[in-house]
Amino acid sequence: MCYCHWVLSKSSSLRVTDVMGIDLVRHHVMDYVGMNNWEHVHSFSGVCKQWRVSCLPHLSNIGITKMDGGENRKLHVNGFLRYLRLEKFLNIQCIFIPCGRAKGLFVEDIRRVCPSVRIIVHSKWLMMNGLLEEVNEGGACHQCYRVYRHDKAYTEGVNVWVQWTWDNKYQLVSEHQFVRQNIRRYRRRTDFFGYS
Repeated sequence: MCYCHWVLSKSSSLRVTDVMGIDLVRHHVMDYVGMNNWEHVHSFSGVCKQWRVSCLPHLSNIGITKMDGGENRKLHVNGFLRYLRLEKFLNIQCIFIPCGRAKGLFVEDIRRVCPSVRIIVHSKWLMMNGLLEEVNEGGACHQCYRVYRHDKAYTEGVNVWVQWTWDNKYQLVSEHQFVRQNIRRYRRRTDFFGYS
């Protein structure tokens, strides 16, 4: 029971309809502001215990349905990955990332936690794995990162979207253009006194 409800219940001059009036005000405020914005949902759930209970259905929609808000917020990556381990995400096909800035969140990490996910909706490009790779483009090797966006089509195993490191532009390239790195390191042979 929040402080407002506690004061109303202890007051002898107030009636039960006054307590119900506060709940009615809460519902009107929630309807007026709208509960499709996850920032509003968190704000309302922090008012008191009863408001938190009434916000639970909306809180449980975060990550499952598209919600407004959070474009300027930074995502806590480890916390979000822990949140995705909840039972409600076991067989889900589509995940919505609530924050606009999701640096450090990789598509492979999400798919490792939720193997059934096919679509990851976010307002910006997400990196697939964060590894710097090279693509043979125009006779030269260029460094790039594999990236993902839900509204850009690609065929897995055939082609992939990349972000070039030299100009930060995005391009669809074929998988066979990637340069396979040798694991062996080549070292210059030396003797005790210097290079030979």
